[in-house]
Amino acid sequence: MKEHSDITKIYPIKLALNKDFIISVLLIFAVDFLLEYYYISYVVKFYENIGLNLHLLLSKYIESKLWLIFFVFVLSVIYRRSQFIYALYLFLLVLIFVPGSIMYSYSDGSRLVFYSIVTFFIIVALFSTIKFKIKTLYLDDTIKYYVLLFFAVILLIPIFLDMKFNIDTNVLSLNDIYEVRSEYKSNLSFLSSYAFGWIAKVIIPVILVYSLKRRNNFFVFFSLAILIYLFLVSGHKSVYFTPVVILFYYFFGKDYGKKIKLTMIFIFLLLLLINIPDSFVTNNLFKSLFVRRVFFVPSMLNQYYFDYFNHNYLYLSHSIFKNFIEYSNDMMPAHIIGDVYFNKPEMSANNGIISDGFMNFGYFGVVLFSLLFSLLFALLNSIKLDSKYFGLFIFYMITFVSSAFLTVILTHGFWLVLLLAFIIFPEKKRI
Repeated sequence: MKEHSDITKIYPIKLALNKDFIISVLLIFAVDFLLEYYYISYVVKFYENIGLNLHLLLSKYIESKLWLIFFVFVLSVIYRRSQFIYALYLFLLVLIFVPGSIMYSYSDGSRLVFYSIVTFFIIVALFSTIKFKIKTLYLDDTIKYYVLLFFAVILLIPIFLDMKFNIDTNVLSLNDIYEVRSEYKSNLSFLSSYAFGWIAKVIIPVILVYSLKRRNNFFVFFSLAILIYLFLVSGHKSVYFTPVVILFYYFFGKDYGKKIKLTMIFIFLLLLLINIPDSFVTNNLFKSLFVRRVFFVPSMLNQYYFDYFNHNYLYLSHSIFKNFIEYSNDMMPAHIIGDVYFNKPEMSANNGIISDGFMNFGYFGVVLFSLLFSLLFALLNSIKLDSKYFGLFIFYMITFVSSAFLTVILTHGFWLVLLLAFIIFPEKKRI
């Protein structure tokens, strides 16, 4: 008995066998199975014109499944340390690892790409659950409103000066979206381009959640009205779906474990039943938007970014180091990928943190960006965040998967999330 006690002191890992955890894990494997089915039956056929083929290698299939089992075990460890990180880690597994492993095993994907994904998840598991000793700033509720409204007004001014009331109500039914978006881009100034991302993705969603918590109906309607205005002038679908996602995670699931379980149930049911709405439309619209675009386009772009930029690294010469390092290409990286692999130079094939790290610094960049990502979320993990803001972080996980790392931090306003985490998000009052 004494020997058993000594062992538990040396290896203080307890597996989480909570009901919500077990359901979520089972749903990972169910989603994996369904995505494999759609990859074989739909995605490969959709992209066969650009050379995507079905070429299953049993060794890679077994290899990828062993890694999936390993990361599920890692999930059980993370669950005991931080439900916040556990929920985000699980979501990223489904969003990045599962489709990446399917492409790796079913289309003889690059081993370098696959093990860069593995590296990302190992680093996130090791470092994101760290907790720093951080003191959050307590402000009176009235002052918090003043802070949020100050940001909202300051950021809304340049957008309104550029767009005024140039709105098209047809976009509410998702018509004329691309026409509106094109006109919006042509009228947008440098200042309002940043202001839009910060107010639409951070400030207004935070005001919405905070007002719901305080039962302040005026500011609830105020935030919804601003989101509607931003959608009408821009045509950005992310703004259209923002209140739906924010409200869903506000009202459903009392903690992170239950919220991510509901997320997994939703993804599973959507994949299971997606052929039903597709039977009423042409061109498999829903599979194209959800299965292909959300899950497999980022994985395919990973392959293309690694292929093109291998030993041709940019060292951020197209970005923050452009004044120090000469950028030798005529087009921006996303347009290069669109031109070379899709024969569409006008296409902006943006992709996320893993391919962005590799494009700039090679495999070292994958490690570096994964570490920086982990430390950012370790900071957030050090604060007892209110789970009612979880919808905001789900949005940012999707953004980190589809946009360059520094673009998410600067243009999409993740720096604001970090700032507000110290004064708005904490669950309990701290000084």
